[in-house]
Amino acid sequence: MPAADRRAEHRSGPRRDGLAILAFPITLTVGIALIPSVLEYGNDLQAQQAAAQTGRWLIGHLVAAVGFGLGIQAAATIAGRLVKRTDEPRWSLLVLPFAAGAALHAAGLGLYGVGPVALGTPGGGDSTFFEVTAELVPPVFVVAAVLLALGQIPMAIGVRKAGLVATGPGVAILVAAIGFAAVEAIPSAWGLYGLALLSWGIYGPIAWGLRSS
Repeated sequence: MPAADRRAEHRSGPRRDGLAILAFPITLTVGIALIPSVLEYGNDLQAQQAAAQTGRWLIGHLVAAVGFGLGIQAAATIAGRLVKRTDEPRWSLLVLPFAAGAALHAAGLGLYGVGPVALGTPGGGDSTFFEVTAELVPPVFVVAAVLLALGQIPMAIGVRKAGLVATGPGVAILVAAIGFAAVEAIPSAWGLYGLALLSWGIYGPIAWGLRSS
C-alpha cells in the first residue's frame, strides 16, 4: 500500500471508530426525546395518556431500543482499541455483560413501545398492559442496568489506564458510567433524560480521545 494511502487509512480509522461510538448516544438521545414524558411510571393514567400519542410513543421507544443495540457496537469498538493499546485480550470480555444488558434494555423498550399500540390500549382507558408491565418490566431493567454496569464501569476505568483519554476526562467518564447505572432507578422520564445526558458524558470524551490516540 502506498504511503499516502496508509496515512489516509490511519486518519480515517479514528474517525470511523468515533462515529461508531457516537452512534450510541446520538440514537439514544433522539429516541428518548421522542418518547412522551411519563413523570411517574407507577401512575397508569399518566402512562396511558403518554401512550395515546401513538406515533411518538412507538417510534421513540423503538429508536431508543436501536440506540442500545448500537451501544454494543460502541462497546466492541472501545474494547478493540483497548486490546490493541494494551495487548491484553481480556478487555474484549467487557463486551459480554454490556451486550447482555443492552439487549435486555432494547427488549424492554421494544415491549413497552409496541405493547400498548399492538393491544390498542392507548387512549382507550384500559390500563391492563401497564398493570402487567409494572410487575414485569422493572426487574428486567434492573438486571439490564447491573449487566451494563459490569461492562461499562470497567471500560471507563480501562480507557484512562490505557491512555485513550487523559486523567481528567477519564475520571469524568467513570463518574458518568456510575451515574448511568444509578439514574435507571429513577421511575420517571427524568431517569431517561439522565441516561441520555450521561451517555454523552461517557462516549463523547472517548470518541474525542480516539482522534488523538
